[in-house]
Amino acid sequence: MFDICRKISLRERRAVHLVRRFFISHSDGGALVETALVVPLMLTLITGMASFGIALNNYLLLSHAAAVGARYLAINQGNFSNGTTTNPCAMAATQIQAAAVGIAASQLSYSITLTPTASGTATTYTSSNGTTGFGSGSACATGGTAAMGTGGGIVSVSVSHSVTPFVVFWSNRSLSLTGTTTEVIQ
Repeated sequence: MFDICRKISLRERRAVHLVRRFFISHSDGGALVETALVVPLMLTLITGMASFGIALNNYLLLSHAAAVGARYLAINQGNFSNGTTTNPCAMAATQIQAAAVGIAASQLSYSITLTPTASGTATTYTSSNGTTGFGSGSACATGGTAAMGTGGGIVSVSVSHSVTPFVVFWSNRSLSLTGTTTEVIQ
């Protein structure tokens, strides 16, 4: 039988001490090294996801704004007198700006293409900084309503906006987001 109360010899104590020492290592500073390796990766991932979310939100806003502008032009074919202007492009741009919540009007670029009939000649009007390109002396103000035709034509609206995503440890390049919608003029 085993004697439970027997005393452990000095040799056995040394062996136990060596085994404990072998399995219990001193890792002072190991956590610091792991943190130094993981934190930059986590910062890159987190800021990348946030920037992607912001860019996706802006793209959805632009797509919705282009749809609102195209729908406005398609439904109001030729009926653009609201007392202040008869310019269809300027009025569509106002609708687009109202739909693009959170994006400054001066940061939006527009391209409005009006085709009077399905087989007619398309006329494109552009503005690179809000509605200033659609002012009272612009080509759209003088010929926009005539370029729409009397129905059955096509209107295409593109709205663009530049976004510079912020991602830690990544080169920040500007991205151009564009939302486009085509509608049949009623």
